[in-house]
Amino acid sequence: MKIKIIIFILSLIIFGYSIREYNLTSNLVDKISFLNIGQGDSSLIVSKRGESILIDCGPNSKVIDQIENKLGYWNKKIDLLIITHGDKDHYGGCRDIIERFEVSKVMINGVLDSKNKSYTALLEFIKTQNIQILPSLTNTYITIQDNIELQLLNPQTNLWGQEIRDDNPESIVILVRSANNTILLTGDANEATEAKILSQYPQLDVDILKAGHHGSKTSTSDKLLDTITPKQVIISAGANNSYNHPHPDIINKLKTRNIKIQETKNHLTGIDILL
Repeated sequence: MKIKIIIFILSLIIFGYSIREYNLTSNLVDKISFLNIGQGDSSLIVSKRGESILIDCGPNSKVIDQIENKLGYWNKKIDLLIITHGDKDHYGGCRDIIERFEVSKVMINGVLDSKNKSYTALLEFIKTQNIQILPSLTNTYITIQDNIELQLLNPQTNLWGQEIRDDNPESIVILVRSANNTILLTGDANEATEAKILSQYPQLDVDILKAGHHGSKTSTSDKLLDTITPKQVIISAGANNSYNHPHPDIINKLKTRNIKIQETKNHLTGIDILL
């Protein structure tokens, strides 16, 4: 009798899981998900045809569960992985991703830091997997289907192979355009980088901004906010983190402008936005 009960319970679990997988794969929509990976950064773009672009991997393997929750357990393909720069809270989970998923291509900003041993080891590992590594060049366009476009706004010069200790200012900055939203993803770019981008794109206007450097006071300048006039700001930072992210000054300047604030730490499976 006990065996029959166990079999029945297992059957229910398998049936429920199968329904979940079916719903994930049959009800795909164009969306971007700002994942809850703790103190770090990771965003996933998925099209209704199943194409996927992952931007950063957070600090560790927690990103795996977040992605499987979005793609489904059996979907093991990521078309493009973009590593915005060489901070571990952005690349720490990338090896786990590559070991678990079939990653077709990887894009990096090209900066080297000989003292950043773990990042260098990651790049060497990527090479052993025969994954094509692409440079990020400003004004490169990446198109998904016919209605989602990614435009690279930074770095603004070719940094391939250059030795730079702090490459936060050289983060890959991405403008995502779709039928429903225009979204600016700034990595850990600081105010100086924001100013450079605005000087090159003075008419830049977005619906949603992902706050630079997890809401640090070194990013998300008044000039940026007043120029691009976002309706909503996403902040990717861990609960009770030691960096005091997001900084109270950033929260205040967003509130004074009546900009909606969403933080990944308050959403168990991240923040989903239709594209």
